[in-house]
Amino acid sequence: MWERLAYFIIRFRLSLIAVLAVITVFMAWKAKDVEMTYDFAQVVSPNDPDMIYFQDFKRPSAKTATCWWWACKTARCTSWAISTSSASSPTPLPK
Repeated sequence: MWERLAYFIIRFRLSLIAVLAVITVFMAWKAKDVEMTYDFAQVVSPNDPDMIYFQDFKRPSAKTATCWWWACKTARCTSWAISTSSASSPTPLPK
């Protein structure tokens, strides 16, 4: 059986390479239309309290956007380290 397979591959190697090249070019051509989506399938009711909380969490607020813009505009962007203690607030890392 393996001898017949090897014989087939060797005998039709140019045809197999051409078919593989055509498939590769076709897949590359179709890959230009690929888009990522970060939305989940709607399996939970939109009125569910957890879903409402999640949708509010996903939506950026104007206050957050303004804070990020102000922080980067004034060059105060810092890295924050999360403390292991839940009682203390995050502290900036030393530069």
